[in-house]
Amino acid sequence: MAGKTFGEDLRNEMAGKGVMWGPAIAGAVLLGPVGFALGLATSVVLVASGSSSDSPPANGDRVEK
Repeated sequence: MAGKTFGEDLRNEMAGKGVMWGPAIAGAVLLGPVGFALGLATSVVLVASGSSSDSPPANGDRVEK
């Protein structure tokens, strides 16, 4: 059984953390506490929009409806 390597797991984890915290940190640096709040709200919107149920299967197979 082929699993994910440590490098793939680490890359996926860091990408997720970057999407979640990147806008909040950038907003805090640029605008202070208000920027942090706006950046965090942006992160929530990005994460929520990325978790739609209409995404294709991970293995590339097509699903007939």
